[in-house]
Amino acid sequence: MQFKRLFLLSMLAAGCQGPLAPGDTLSGHFSNADARLDVSGSTVVFTARCQHAEFGPIVLDANRQFSAESVVYDVTGNIFHSSGDKLEIQGHFVGQDLVLQLRVVRAEPPVSDPYVITLAPGSSTGALVCNA
Repeated sequence: MQFKRLFLLSMLAAGCQGPLAPGDTLSGHFSNADARLDVSGSTVVFTARCQHAEFGPIVLDANRQFSAESVVYDVTGNIFHSSGDKLEIQGHFVGQDLVLQLRVVRAEPPVSDPYVITLAPGSSTGALVCNA
């Protein structure tokens, strides 16, 4: 009985967390129909239809913004990719939504233009299929 109470209290506490504040380490799950960002412990994983990138821990600055460069970056399909390419993300919150600007940092030309996506809080269980 005591274990059940502790478990329920910990679940309530986890569910009552407010939005991330400056200085917090990015946490949670964010997604849309084409991409997702999942944070588990100290690992941040970005997955899109033809991309997969992993980042170390990300800490929000005083404006709840961040910038990070991937430690792992892989692509599939008919997409130009060189060994040593990395994915750079810059993010900020608009309400609860996470807005990301993504840019591939190429080891070799050509340079790709950055693009922006918006991810809502929550996990997506749908498969992300690469059609390239």
